[in-house]
Amino acid sequence: MKQRILKNLCRLAVAALVCAAASAQAAWKTQSSPTTDQLRAVDGYAENRILAVGNYGAILLYNGTEWQNVSGITEKTLYGVWWASKNEAFAVGDKGLILHFNGTDWNPMVSGTTLRLRTIWGASGSDVFAGGESGTILHYDGSSWKKMTGPTPLTIQGLWGNSATDVYAVGGASASDTTTGSFIIHYDGRQWTAQAALITPERFHGVWGDGDTVFAAGEAGAIFSSDTAGAQWAEMNSKTLETFRGLWGMSLTDVYAVGDYGTILHYDGSAWQPMPSGTDLRLFGIWGSSKKSIYAVGDAGLVLHYEDNSTDNTTCPFKAAVENEDDLRLLRATRDSRLDTLSGMFLTALFYAAAPETARIVQRTPDLRNNIAELVAQNRPLLQALAQGTSGQISSSSLSNISAFLKELNAAGSGKLALILAGLRHGLERGWLLYLLDITVE
Repeated sequence: MKQRILKNLCRLAVAALVCAAASAQAAWKTQSSPTTDQLRAVDGYAENRILAVGNYGAILLYNGTEWQNVSGITEKTLYGVWWASKNEAFAVGDKGLILHFNGTDWNPMVSGTTLRLRTIWGASGSDVFAGGESGTILHYDGSSWKKMTGPTPLTIQGLWGNSATDVYAVGGASASDTTTGSFIIHYDGRQWTAQAALITPERFHGVWGDGDTVFAAGEAGAIFSSDTAGAQWAEMNSKTLETFRGLWGMSLTDVYAVGDYGTILHYDGSAWQPMPSGTDLRLFGIWGSSKKSIYAVGDAGLVLHYEDNSTDNTTCPFKAAVENEDDLRLLRATRDSRLDTLSGMFLTALFYAAAPETARIVQRTPDLRNNIAELVAQNRPLLQALAQGTSGQISSSSLSNISAFLKELNAAGSGKLALILAGLRHGLERGWLLYLLDITVE
């Protein structure tokens, strides 16, 4: 019986998924670039204020319409760039070079070092950190750059912070270093200290986070994370051995890592998944003005742009209603555990067909938002069982609550949504939907 139901419904699932894919207009596309020089980093202030820097002093400025070549300030390679405000940015590079941009002109700054600087990040235009070879860490207080004492002799490859008193730096051995290994260090406003013992022999290149949760990515597919403000780190499954050279995110459920052979991975709060980039070139830097507009740069002047104009696959009703991050991760894990089954295909197709309109209704209806959050809380053991791929149990009262919720949602929706919801209610009332999901009623 189960196979017969699945075969009949699978046709609907495949058709709906094809329609969803056709309506989605999200992809990485190559943009016209005015240089063939390798681009090492990208950062922006807004969609029309983006900088990319790289080899031989390459500097590109995006004005919202096109990339302009504004090189010629230096012939030294630039490895890092960071925007402080609408009309202020900094770039760092070879032989201790630091350039300051005032919105119109670039001017060199006195760095106090001749060592190569690899990365730069700041909390404000008068509170900026730069890092590079031999553990070099510099700080700018708005008037001058001063050297800071750090705990590592290895090259600092990446910098990021929550604030001026909560900054992370990552890196490892480079060609100029006499020792090997990797590191993660932290600045608390007073001093830099080692954040963790050697957790991988692979060099880290990028670091990014949000609050107490921080990610570090590097060579041989290494991605580590900490949700304890760096007290403990755990390795994540990147599903690749390619080197990651850039890391950036919009939120803890929207993080990107880029690297060799055009590798792009996306983290949705549950797992890292590959994205087709359309290139085999190395990618060094990534930054976005929003979750729907993201830029990556790399070899031979390559500039990739990710633009998501889809209306069907980008809005999640659960995210509109559930604020608890653990519950969101659980919902994603439940979804992912069912994707490879025929019943999962059917339900996934229905979900994406209904998601945009459902999210809009939920966002403007507080009672429905509360209902979703309550249903998730009531059925957490069931969701955990489904996420683990095992059978689950639901109470008759919870089943009634779900049916009542679908009726309320139906009353506020369109004819298309009503058709989808009618099918789901029919499946609940007749039991075949529970059967497909391997759920029994207590």
